[in-house]
Amino acid sequence: MAFTFNWAGVDVPTIQGGSKNYQQTIRNDASSWGNALRGYEQRKANQEYADMLGQYSNGNPRIAEIEAEIKQLEAQNAELEKQRTALIG
Repeated sequence: MAFTFNWAGVDVPTIQGGSKNYQQTIRNDASSWGNALRGYEQRKANQEYADMLGQYSNGNPRIAEIEAEIKQLEAQNAELEKQRTALIG
């Protein structure tokens, strides 16, 4: 039994676009896809920011704790300032 193989090479047909200016059409399509992706990412970031703002505007209890701590620290600071003034004269 014999096996023969005749290699003639690969024949790849040339692809041509529907219009004569198909390269410009490809560039325009790629640009449109890029703009769509950029818009999606921007919308995603905007939604994330809106969600963060929504957390703070709904009366997050952590904000009240922080404000109370700030008032306490300011009172301590005022007391220390009085002591410093008394020592210095």
